[in-house]
Amino acid sequence: MSYIKQPFALVLMLLATQLAGASSADSVDSQPLACDELLETSLEQANRGDAAAQSRLGGIYLNGYCLDQDYAAALNWYEKAAQAGDGEAMLALGNIYARGYGVTPNLDMTLKWLRLAEDNGQITGRVYAFLYLDGVLVSQSIGRAYSFFLQAAEAGDPAAQYTVSMEYFRGQHLEKNPALALKWLTRSAENGYGPAYRVLGGIYAHGSYGIARDNAKAGKWLALAKQQNKATALDVARMYLEGQG
Repeated sequence: MSYIKQPFALVLMLLATQLAGASSADSVDSQPLACDELLETSLEQANRGDAAAQSRLGGIYLNGYCLDQDYAAALNWYEKAAQAGDGEAMLALGNIYARGYGVTPNLDMTLKWLRLAEDNGQITGRVYAFLYLDGVLVSQSIGRAYSFFLQAAEAGDPAAQYTVSMEYFRGQHLEKNPALALKWLTRSAENGYGPAYRVLGGIYAHGSYGIARDNAKAGKWLALAKQQNKATALDVARMYLEGQG
């Protein structure tokens, strides 16, 4: 059940990079802040009442990024940020109550925070999708789940775009369609979703699913993946050694 938390961890990595004064999309050589510096900066800003920093700390504790995972601390910081009007914190609280991260799953609390998040411009479809996919607080419905995934993808949620793309590649719950899969995977990557970088890079490197091999595109996306996940360094090194990209 870690999938839905993964986007928060990736966002935190991007935020750390941005706090260091560099965008991950602009420079694959830029380095995020060290954990100590990230935590110190975030705590200082959060204690001054900065809602974005409070929300960021919520994500740090929720995902165990730079320190031990602590659901109670995550809930505390997210609630502070939400009370200050932070829409991302409201979305996170909806997700926490939907998935039961340190709390008993609660449909009323889930709907409360998701509605507030929507009022504050957040895309909530992916959380609703997982409700129906899991069937914990509502009756399970794969059809409704993917309807919400598609809705969120259309609205610009990069994690939902990634989920939809993988399903179009698999063809288990949506009709298999590599062209649509590539479209959504590319959108997800262009919107900064880390897992899409590596998958897209691998597809172009190997020419998978009938998609033409493109070493330049493969190199671009694998280089971005390398920044977010050092395990991909081997992929990039192999491409350079083989003269690709």
